[in-house]
Amino acid sequence: MAGIFVRSEFKFLFLYFVLVFVHYVLPNEIGQILLISILVIFYSSKKDYFWLAFGFLISSSAAGFFSFFTKPLVIGPVPFFVAFTIVAIAKSIKYGKFAKYFYFNIFIVLVFYYSVLRFSTKIDHNIIKLFLPLTLLLVLPLLLKTFQDIQKFFHLLFAGLFIVFIGQWYHILTGNDLAFSLFGVVRAGYNRIIAGDASEFIRSVEGIYLSYMTLIGSTFFLSIKKKSRYYLIILLISLVSIWITATRGWMIASFVAVIPYFLNLRKRQISNILLVSIVFIILITQITPFKRQLNLAFNRLETVEQLVGGDATAGGTLTRLTDRHEPVWNKFLASPIFGWGWSDEYMLNIDPHVGNQNLLMNVGIIGFILFLSLIAIYLNRLSFVGKKRKKLKQLSQSLIFGMLGIVVIHSASRQMIGYELDFMAPFMLSILFTLANYVYYHPDEIVAQII
Repeated sequence: MAGIFVRSEFKFLFLYFVLVFVHYVLPNEIGQILLISILVIFYSSKKDYFWLAFGFLISSSAAGFFSFFTKPLVIGPVPFFVAFTIVAIAKSIKYGKFAKYFYFNIFIVLVFYYSVLRFSTKIDHNIIKLFLPLTLLLVLPLLLKTFQDIQKFFHLLFAGLFIVFIGQWYHILTGNDLAFSLFGVVRAGYNRIIAGDASEFIRSVEGIYLSYMTLIGSTFFLSIKKKSRYYLIILLISLVSIWITATRGWMIASFVAVIPYFLNLRKRQISNILLVSIVFIILITQITPFKRQLNLAFNRLETVEQLVGGDATAGGTLTRLTDRHEPVWNKFLASPIFGWGWSDEYMLNIDPHVGNQNLLMNVGIIGFILFLSLIAIYLNRLSFVGKKRKKLKQLSQSLIFGMLGIVVIHSASRQMIGYELDFMAPFMLSILFTLANYVYYHPDEIVAQII
């Protein structure tokens, strides 16, 4: 692990905690100045990977910091992610260069279809705000241009994973997340604890997007540096971080994402896994609340068997296929071809917890097919690389299964594909497409890194 967690990671974490202190403790005016300064530095800096990783971390609500419930990041009335995306777009334009995109044509079609829906239904500035992050699909390949940029970006996210994981431990042990304990809440409806029964669990979901992204990153780099214990540790921490949220869709997705790694294990690598796994097992069995949390999380996952057996409520623990599905699906059936766009009917029935149904209601069968085409092109190009370059087979599979995991989350937990998304979902999709785009157009550079 020596030489991996280095000075840039410490600078990254230091800046993060400076922002935490300024944002929550000092007057708002100082916090606004710091946020604007970050954007100015991002625009002028040559280390795009640093600021993209920083934007991802502070938007992930790691340990509850900067979440909607504990004082979100805004500049005046503008959400920080909107300003951050605009700066990223402006910076890519400043470079005056164009990248090759294997998905460019379908992206343009999606933009056109969005425009048709946008101006044929209700005018709402929030729709522009929500669509804006999808432009990162074109922006990120211009900012993460080299393998070194990609590697440094992920190493910074790996550093951020420790904030997520420590925050989850704190939440499980105390019943409150770290941001809540330090600074309190400013909005109602915050408590995620299922209270009243000591056998119940805590939904420590803060930072889960980052945990899934580091899981994909670790499988990606383990396909290049197969003996790295550091990447293996990141993989295991990411898995445990997702599992202890007791969120079934994300748990299943995490299993899907690691399939390529375990299918391609060599005998020499098994010893590394056993060593690190033994340490994890010892830690878990020595800490009773943590052990109980994992046990209850897996008990919750076992309810999937009831779902497969025909119980749509999964033993009374799931309303997605009963209460949530029906109103959205019925509204889609009333306008199946083009959907409802952003009309009042859509706004009144929107439910991101049923991703496929909500996407169909929003954009209809035509839009649904277009988004499926975007994912299909991604899978096709990576499959082509894996078949053409055998050394890149595992790496391509890691990105393919990472995307399939997102499809699982989209179908089982929360909408991850579409026009109207939380900032983290399109940001995560854009990172995956950036990785796939680099692998497709620069396979030789990747092969040169394999050891």
